[in-house]
Amino acid sequence: MAMFLSPLLPLLALTAFFGTIYYVWYRVFSYQGIPDSLAFATSDGSFLSRGRASLRSVFGVDALLWAGHRDFSKKGRPYILPDVFTGHQVIIPSEHLPWLMKQPASVLSQRESNNEFLAAKHTFLNCVAAEDSEWTFVVNLIKDITKELNNKTNDVLEEIQAALEDLWGNDTQNWKEVDLLDVCLVMMSRIVSRVYVGLPLCRDPAYLASSTRFAKFILVEALLAQLTPNPLRPLLGPLLAQYDWIQFKRMDRCVNPVIRERASRSSPMAMAEGKQDPDAENDLLSRLMREGYRRNEDPCRSQSHSTKLLAILNWAAIQVQGITIENTLIDIAHAPNSAEIQNQLREEAAAADGAESSVRWTRSEVAKLPKMDSVLTESLRLWGFAHGVIKVVVAKEGVDLPTGEHIPYGAKVGIGSYGVHHDEEVYPGESPFKYDPFRFVDEKDGEKTTTGLRFASTNENYLAFSHGKFSCAGRFFANHLLKLLLSQIVLRYDIKPDTKPRPQNPPSSNLEVSTTGSIANGYSLPFERERLLASSLAFLSSISDGPHHIPAIGIEEAPKAGHLSVLIAVNKASPDDGEHILQELKKGFEGIFSLVSNADDNSADVEGEVFKAIVSMRSVRILCRLRLSQNYHNQKKQSISEALQIAIAHLKQIKKDDLRDDLCISDAVSFVGKAKEVVNLFDSWSKHQTHRELEELVDSIHALRRVGSIGALLDLIPNAVMVPSSRHNLRNTIKKVARYREAARVLYRTAKKFPAARAMSIHLVELPKESFDRVLIGDHRSSLQSIVSQLWGLRPDQKDLSRICGLMGTTEEHANKRIAAQTQRTLREGKIHAEVQLIYYLELKKSDTQLRPRVVCSSKDACWLCNAFILSYGKIYMPRSHGRLYPGWRLPLLPGPQFDGIWANFNLRLRNQVEESLRSFSERRKKTNYPDPNESTVSTRRWSNSTLPDMVTSETVPGMDEEKGTPATNDTGGTKLPCAEEKQLYETSEKGTAGSPEVSAAAVEADNNTALSNTSDLSSSGRPLSSNPTHDQAMTAFHELIRGESSPLQLVGALEIQVEYAGSPDAKMPNVHQKRIHCEVERLTDQEITTLQEEAKVAFVYVEALEGDVSHGTDGDGCIYIAARGTVVRISTRPLVARHEG
Repeated sequence: MAMFLSPLLPLLALTAFFGTIYYVWYRVFSYQGIPDSLAFATSDGSFLSRGRASLRSVFGVDALLWAGHRDFSKKGRPYILPDVFTGHQVIIPSEHLPWLMKQPASVLSQRESNNEFLAAKHTFLNCVAAEDSEWTFVVNLIKDITKELNNKTNDVLEEIQAALEDLWGNDTQNWKEVDLLDVCLVMMSRIVSRVYVGLPLCRDPAYLASSTRFAKFILVEALLAQLTPNPLRPLLGPLLAQYDWIQFKRMDRCVNPVIRERASRSSPMAMAEGKQDPDAENDLLSRLMREGYRRNEDPCRSQSHSTKLLAILNWAAIQVQGITIENTLIDIAHAPNSAEIQNQLREEAAAADGAESSVRWTRSEVAKLPKMDSVLTESLRLWGFAHGVIKVVVAKEGVDLPTGEHIPYGAKVGIGSYGVHHDEEVYPGESPFKYDPFRFVDEKDGEKTTTGLRFASTNENYLAFSHGKFSCAGRFFANHLLKLLLSQIVLRYDIKPDTKPRPQNPPSSNLEVSTTGSIANGYSLPFERERLLASSLAFLSSISDGPHHIPAIGIEEAPKAGHLSVLIAVNKASPDDGEHILQELKKGFEGIFSLVSNADDNSADVEGEVFKAIVSMRSVRILCRLRLSQNYHNQKKQSISEALQIAIAHLKQIKKDDLRDDLCISDAVSFVGKAKEVVNLFDSWSKHQTHRELEELVDSIHALRRVGSIGALLDLIPNAVMVPSSRHNLRNTIKKVARYREAARVLYRTAKKFPAARAMSIHLVELPKESFDRVLIGDHRSSLQSIVSQLWGLRPDQKDLSRICGLMGTTEEHANKRIAAQTQRTLREGKIHAEVQLIYYLELKKSDTQLRPRVVCSSKDACWLCNAFILSYGKIYMPRSHGRLYPGWRLPLLPGPQFDGIWANFNLRLRNQVEESLRSFSERRKKTNYPDPNESTVSTRRWSNSTLPDMVTSETVPGMDEEKGTPATNDTGGTKLPCAEEKQLYETSEKGTAGSPEVSAAAVEADNNTALSNTSDLSSSGRPLSSNPTHDQAMTAFHELIRGESSPLQLVGALEIQVEYAGSPDAKMPNVHQKRIHCEVERLTDQEITTLQEEAKVAFVYVEALEGDVSHGTDGDGCIYIAARGTVVRISTRPLVARHEG
């Protein structure tokens, strides 16, 4: 054999030598079949200049594209863009883009061009490149996932925040240098994986490492495959792809157990037919599994087709988004006005973060962020990863260009993006070669919008995502995730400005970041630090859990004087209302600020002294939170000591086998040890009741708070041992009480780092007395007609009063009476909320030496009207709003030119809201009942309570014994009583409206506490509810309660329900005369559920999807619908007023 080969070796060597020479000539110097009438970019047509141009394509393709655009395209001529990797391309003038897009796929194929660029048929990507149907499936899958992003937004935000903390840290003292490309790829890998595969896989280090490496090197392998001669690609392509196969196999080892576990919960036939358990995951991985079963493939086998598709989709999302965010951050860092850019982005992000919870960070709202969109679009314009729209000639006879040249089969034809993106005629203003972050922001009438070009757009002048049918299908997905990521970055971090020239689209760059926030416009406090400080002070300003005199805080800065003024206001009905509260707050804060002023004294325990002062200042409130004293409603609840002793007794018996995968036995041991310490200190305080012991108790609770996975540990306790509401209350108490210790740390660290915070002073907000003047009741008349006449954006039929009232089941006369009555009550009793007072105060005392607050924080979340007023004001940020509309809300009576614009904007916002509501009402021809938006989660306060209908008719209860007040009963034994008028306007509690029954999620729990991904109404859930497969008859229980009473704990299917009438009884009044409510708890039948689903009249509260002690508003009939694990319950409440003679 050796003797046979030996004569052939020289021949083989000679063939290889000449073959290499020919291959180099073909790749570098030849026209590759393209007519030689076309010129190479930057070439004079000579042999050597063609070679130089081709070699420049390796590292200088942008220069070639610009030269070709300048010298040929702008003159209406095509040219050759040399490319030694994928082959030369004919670039035609952009004016011929319509011609290019009209060519059928049988003549020019963009799909084939994409495959050639990725060497897809000879590498790992072959599983998608093989068939058109596979490509179509992947594209549709991406579109479906994009449509579901609203349901995943909270998960994405949580993952972004966790990833930033893990990768960038939270050091507020020093800058941290990060390797930006690697960090961005890992970060995007986590975020994308949260959407694709969910927890816990999205945080699995092995899965993330293999996903990131796969995404990072797949193009490198494609590049090497492109350099391989065509005859050798089938042989060498798979060898070149071995690195990605290795990474894929590592990914598969992580994913396959998850697939098997999910498959064990459903049958292959059910998944193939699209039938899915409502509680099952609905992410991309589950969809791939369903498709696998539909094709009679087993996704559970090792290295299945489903896992291959997951790896490819990971690559597409991770690489594109990782490089885009990397370039954006580099551009921001190297911009001359870097700090100002960050500040403007931060303000926009903060405003979006403070939007109403029903729309906060939804796709539609994220799409409205003009500055965020412009910054990303500008970076993508400058440093796009796509060269434009390139197609391969697949017609055997070739194709004739509009300019007359004939291009043969196999050649590439297209439009280059770089030249268009840098053309000053296309992008006038600032040089298109320079980074102009807000190039695409347009300001009209004070409102900032995009110029029409958006990040995810495609048109003849913006080809970053290509154009037409084969434009990037994931661009809307990327748009949402990148904006969420960038918003969280600017809210939490500063990017250190870099005066060095910006690196030219580097493969990797370093960036310095810090969590100190933006220091711009003369502020010494970064925005995030101001928000944290204001939030902590607002928390400390909560004196009681009552609804009156709610305080709000703003921080004003005097940079020249180097001090901060803490502005504080409380809800007021008159100039002197709440004055004692303000004075108490001022005294307490002045004592704390005097201690904070010594923060730079390293020899003193300033933080400890501040903590002692806080405990002393808020001891009454702390004792109330610990259940050691009665709350506003004089209700005595289970103390933290009692709850902890139950938890200790159970958790100390926990064995390792009882723990979930995300828990370890050390967590339980640590919890038990620290909980025992809390119980001991609790007992000690109960005996001696000294401030020192209270300080130690709070400190020990803070230590307990730092134990990991408290919620998960408490959820191990069975309902029979500790009811769900007690577990929740225990978690809530620990968080709230621990925050007093955390607030001391915030104050100390802020003052230590920022000198201005060592010179804080308290300033009470006082508006002129005439602000509280009331309009004479007799001078004001309101009617539906006067309101509707101002709605210019509606069609006549949409504001037809008779039609509107008819659909609402009332008359115009009755509606006018209700409006007039409410108007008169508001004019008589309305309060000016603290947030509104702060804004008016700032407008009255505009100062050149003071920097106005950028954040206003309240001890409770802002109401709907406060939030709407602040949004229309547009100059300040409010972290959260609970979304409840209080009819007793009013504005100060202060005329003046400085307020004209504020009133006009506010009225416009309200009018737009009314128009939108009436427009929707007219189209649907029925009322839409929505749950109340969520209240605060940061400061761990209770959410708003369900309320009775605003106005009901007072009437005598039929069948009521007038002397004894005994309710009549129907023949089923249930109490049947109608409603009566609730006359109180302002008796509201922390939980909601006094006189309303508390229907709290703490008392409405499912047997299993596994949370769903989101709460959705019945009509949008996409799945039917069934009360029970065997449940055909309704069950109803009736309760009559007076204030302070609770119904017995009632088991209804999967729910344990208890109704509490919040408040306390009047001690001077006998029970028969007490305010009382009638409550019905009714389990719905299957038919009733189906009817509600079809009519979509009501919203369901999915208990398993709730986190925290949340409550929801009743519908127009005074009902709330609660669902969990096949059980649907309707709870209705009505106030009762019995008339008694004499």
